[in-house]
Amino acid sequence: MKTNKLTNKVMVFAVVLFSVTLSTAWAKPTTSKQATVVVQKWRQMDPTPLKASLGKTVREVQTYRDGAGSELYHVVYLEPAGFAIVPADDLVEPIIAFSSEGTYDPSKTNPLGALVNRDLPGRIAHVRGIAYSTANKSASLTSEQTAALSKWERLQGSEPDLAYGLVTVSDVRVAPLIQSKWNQSTVSGTYCYNYYTPNNYVSGCVATAMAQLMRLHQLPISAVGTASFTIYVDSVSRSESLMGGDGAGGAYSWAQMPLVPDGTITLTQRQAIGRLMHDAGATVNMSYTADGSGAVILKTATALKTTFGYGNAKQGYNGNDNIPTEARNTMVNPNLDAGLPVLFGIFDESVSGHAVVGDGYGYQSGTMYHHLNMGWSGSNDLWYNLPNIDDSYYGFTSIDQIVYNVFPSGSGEIVSGRVVDCGGAPINGVAVTALLNGSVKASATTNSNGIYALKGLSSATTYIIAATKIGYNFTSNSTTTGTSSDNTTVSGNKWGIDFSNLCSYSTLTVTKAGAGSGTVTSTPAGISCGTTCSVPFAKPSSITLTASANSGSVFTGWSGGSCTGVADCTVNLTGDTTVTATFVPYITLLAENFDGVSPSALPSGWQSLASGATWATHVATVHPVGKAAHSGSNLVYFNSWTAASGSSAALVSPAFPLTGTNTSSASFWMYRDTGLSPKADSVEVYINTSASLNSATLLGTIHRLTTLSPVVASAGWYKYEFPVPASFASATNHLLFKGISDYGNDIHIDDVTVAGRRDETEYLIVTLGGTGGGSVTSDPVGISCGAASCSAVYPYGTNVKLYQTPNSLSTIGGWSGACSAAGACSITMDTAKTVYAYFTQASKAMIGATGYDSLNLAYSGADDSGSIIMVLDTELIENLIMDKGKTITLVGGYKADYGSRSGLLSTLKGVLTIATGELMVDGLVIR
Repeated sequence: MKTNKLTNKVMVFAVVLFSVTLSTAWAKPTTSKQATVVVQKWRQMDPTPLKASLGKTVREVQTYRDGAGSELYHVVYLEPAGFAIVPADDLVEPIIAFSSEGTYDPSKTNPLGALVNRDLPGRIAHVRGIAYSTANKSASLTSEQTAALSKWERLQGSEPDLAYGLVTVSDVRVAPLIQSKWNQSTVSGTYCYNYYTPNNYVSGCVATAMAQLMRLHQLPISAVGTASFTIYVDSVSRSESLMGGDGAGGAYSWAQMPLVPDGTITLTQRQAIGRLMHDAGATVNMSYTADGSGAVILKTATALKTTFGYGNAKQGYNGNDNIPTEARNTMVNPNLDAGLPVLFGIFDESVSGHAVVGDGYGYQSGTMYHHLNMGWSGSNDLWYNLPNIDDSYYGFTSIDQIVYNVFPSGSGEIVSGRVVDCGGAPINGVAVTALLNGSVKASATTNSNGIYALKGLSSATTYIIAATKIGYNFTSNSTTTGTSSDNTTVSGNKWGIDFSNLCSYSTLTVTKAGAGSGTVTSTPAGISCGTTCSVPFAKPSSITLTASANSGSVFTGWSGGSCTGVADCTVNLTGDTTVTATFVPYITLLAENFDGVSPSALPSGWQSLASGATWATHVATVHPVGKAAHSGSNLVYFNSWTAASGSSAALVSPAFPLTGTNTSSASFWMYRDTGLSPKADSVEVYINTSASLNSATLLGTIHRLTTLSPVVASAGWYKYEFPVPASFASATNHLLFKGISDYGNDIHIDDVTVAGRRDETEYLIVTLGGTGGGSVTSDPVGISCGAASCSAVYPYGTNVKLYQTPNSLSTIGGWSGACSAAGACSITMDTAKTVYAYFTQASKAMIGATGYDSLNLAYSGADDSGSIIMVLDTELIENLIMDKGKTITLVGGYKADYGSRSGLLSTLKGVLTIATGELMVDGLVIR
């Protein structure tokens, strides 16, 4: 069977969780139907929340109530795997927790069940108490409750909300650190974790959590000895000695402890894990019974330091109340930033409670989640939004103990944070140091998430935290560590000592050239040219530009910004930059959308070369069923659904010419689907000068399944384009699509096109004119014209920019012919063209804006007194006679445009006669 139809189910569990009954008089409970809608929309907005692989469709909903029948929360199961926990009130964060595997067990013996059934009743009681007060005008909603209500409303909208969707992108700060998936008893029915426990009772969650943390560090590495500890077996105390790795106190065999034990585990491996579990339980005075085993989690801190030789471990405790959010995050998050897991104690009415490992954190939809390893063979490992309320009034304590700052060596506090650019993106490779009186006391380098952690800093000490990386500018922070105190909520760590690059901006401008058309977009977003072609970006930064030709055009390349070729262009922006994208028209050599023929038939000239399978047309996709063609009414498909694995068939196009073209490409649209994973049905695309696969050239391979190469985000039609090798230039060529079956869904193709740029050249002639002189150059190179005229040949459609450079005695006089714009001349070579470039000889002298060809003419045009005559930086051969009683100032050394002086002197080669009047001279010599 290749299909499996599922139905949604809703189940209600009336379970007595606590004796407290929740008032619902003023509450706004949510239903299982609302939970279904919320989770479905949440999955649409974020396909992989915090990189967790969850199903996309809801399979069933289980609703849990208190003893009085009030709904507390819903567990929404997804298909094919995973579940999310949703509160039964819209003043609480919509998604409390989510797991990619396993099923939810609400019993108090399960760590997740124990946590949820302490946490959710407390949250519900809290918000319903707030709702009651609000209705009586005695209180207002908190910012967290207002935000939760807003999320509920958006996630229940008819369409996914764009504004919400933009912030649902998962932000994993620390991915799960613990890779082991251990449990408390057997593996595949054989003793493992409980191999050496009394009566083979379960090892206990405290021992399992502690052992997984030790397995990560693989410490100690030396013998542990055979010290004795008091344990309890069925409430009877007895002395228990350490076993070590060999049963006699030797070193543990870390290499013999598989991270994910399964049915292949050996006896030696089971014993290695069992001895570690035994010793962990002994050192915390485990109480073993047939119904379960328990210990006080805070004792792990003492055991790690005194028995197992760890340098540090601190105990966080709040006297059977929740550890406040800020204190908890200060204990936990710096450790996770430093790659150090912590242990959480989950409260219940017994003395011991439950223990789990906290080994990661991140944000989804702006909400913080922590990753919890539940010690349940990986089942129920999940991301959890830890409690964020002071619920002591309601008596619903959930997490009241934390073991943190577990250092394999050394001691002290941790300072951690994140380094981002001015756009909020993390910066990798930033050097961060802690300075005390100018000396470096600790250093770290940010990872790809921008995270750093400085470990082992002295308590109660003020440090300067500095961040440096070439090309970035950060302001240092001053921070003072506290002193971590056992059995309190006081931690000396500092979290959130963040840095943001102090940015300045430069403008990136895209211009388009050529006779064709297309668009240019940027990553990060900003340029969409199209319409938005000039955008300021922070500098320094890397901006990637992507050119997409419109129908009937081809993109032929970049210029400017150090960009060349036709691949995506990355601009290293350090100042204002302009990049030009050239699009030219192309010739369509082959085009087929498979319409106009009866289903199953192929269009004229197309054929299917069968080898156990075949190609045929159809009005929609066959398997999966009923997806419309990419365009028009028909598509063509390869029957891998029915063809045996390994069967193939080649879809062969009619012959098409490639003569008279270059930079040709073949493109088509293919439907990618998600069904029947991991079936690797694929199509190989070839080109050949004959209608055969013999000696054909492979252009590329596309798999049907979205998760195989090239990977795409979701099912749908995708366009693929491959360049045609330049060696194919004959009049007869064929495309061949070789479908290869893996007995999965069919392969569907539509809209096949081959197009090329015309293989023609056009002449460009540049002629110099005017009274002056200069030169003309081009981009791309070809024109370098310092004489009367010159020419160059360019491929058809090339955009050519011409630049004028006048000589020292001339100015630019402009263009005519094929170009008339001021400044640089930009033309598209779609035919032969002639351009005239003019240069104007500069005047020998200027008074204001009036030019003169000699000093005598300038003297004649001067006022009777006070005129300033500007003189060109050149040699003037004439005799100047001053006989009209004028007062004149001669200022020499001017450039041809008279906008500034060159710093050189002008020369009058002749006789200067002053008959009447006065003369002052600056920058002029007389010879």
